[in-house]
Amino acid sequence: MKIKLIIHWVISIFVILGFLTSFVNADTQLDTKWTKARDLYNAKEYKSALKIWKENVDQGHPKSNHSIGWLYRKGYGVERDLNKAIQYYEKALSLGYANSGNALGYIYENGEAGIKKDNKKMINYYLKAAELGNAWGTLRIGEFYRDGNKGLEQNDSKAISYLKKAAELGNAKANALIGSYYDFGEYGLEQNDSKTVSYIKKAAELGDAWANLRMSEFYSDGKKGLKQNDSKAINYLKKAAELGYGKANARIGLFYRDGKKGFEKDIGKALTYTKKAAELNYQPDIVYLGRLYMEGSYRDRVEPNLNEAEKWLLKGQELGNKESKKLLKRLRNYREVYGESAAEKLIKLPRFITVHCVNEFGSTTTKYDNVYRKSVATVNMPSMGVYNQVKEPRTYLLKGYVAETSYPELAKDFGLQSKVTKHNLLTGEETRLENGKVKAQEKCKISEYSNTL
Repeated sequence: MKIKLIIHWVISIFVILGFLTSFVNADTQLDTKWTKARDLYNAKEYKSALKIWKENVDQGHPKSNHSIGWLYRKGYGVERDLNKAIQYYEKALSLGYANSGNALGYIYENGEAGIKKDNKKMINYYLKAAELGNAWGTLRIGEFYRDGNKGLEQNDSKAISYLKKAAELGNAKANALIGSYYDFGEYGLEQNDSKTVSYIKKAAELGDAWANLRMSEFYSDGKKGLKQNDSKAINYLKKAAELGYGKANARIGLFYRDGKKGFEKDIGKALTYTKKAAELNYQPDIVYLGRLYMEGSYRDRVEPNLNEAEKWLLKGQELGNKESKKLLKRLRNYREVYGESAAEKLIKLPRFITVHCVNEFGSTTTKYDNVYRKSVATVNMPSMGVYNQVKEPRTYLLKGYVAETSYPELAKDFGLQSKVTKHNLLTGEETRLENGKVKAQEKCKISEYSNTL
């Protein structure tokens, strides 16, 4: 009797295993077909891919439902139809495919092709994705609780709970956020250097650009319990730049320009990284390039180029950068008032210009450096007992072709609010102003143009 019972159980087990194996084999076959269809999709053979995915859908394959939803969402190989896309996404989600929850959440969060935004549906779909263990859906719910928007009340505890869960699931942004909150002691977390580094390092490993930059800063400055290490700082900085972080590219450009932090001075590489940062919408470098091409630079080996300057300044203006708008107005003013050729002449002033002025008291010779915006004046006024007196270098503003120098200490001595001298670097004409009003004008001479010291 016992032997028969044992035989019965053994047969039952084999039947069950065979049944399960058939399901596993069927799923494997469907996954193989899905991969074949994906390759067709990548080759832009959308209709062929659709045919295979539809065959899989008939057999209840979740990922194929999601893929067809994507085709209808974008209109690849089919007429674009968001309602059909939603139907396929919902089917995939009902079969346990979490990414479809994210797709549906995104559609209702942002509104696409006639589908209205709907916070309630959006939250519902992201929550379903989170319940299925999806990192992105978990992250989004955490962010909504953090900010108290999209219909969820602000709740630090729930926000951190969801964000930590997303971090555990391997979401780079979630790790970066939790690391940042430990860094500054925010959203109910106490400041903790060890946890800051732990989370931000993990985010960096997962490919978060900002986290790589922060790790670079930690090692560069020897902060958060880490020993100062230029080699590690550079490695993290380069990684952040490779990942497309504008500020990291800008920083590398600066280091190449100045030959600092282990970077050998290389003006060519400096300009390459600066342009990359500007392309990534890093506004300080957009302004830098606009000014650089307006004025030229011997240090950076860049000739003035108004068209290139205008390109960068337009980009800055489109991003709402006020300095770009100001410089663009100045550049266009040159062209409108003086014409294209004259505008180029005004911009392409030599590096060094010497202005020599003579009046009844004697003479003053001022040498301007149009790269570093420094001027040095030599005063010769025998009637006052002054012979070849060299003044301290002074910073000036170059407004178009006019060098404008302020003398606040002299203004104070004479009881004035302002005292300014302007030199026209094309004609040599000098204008002296007191309290914004013209005090005197003199016809000086340009005694020297030079591009070398």
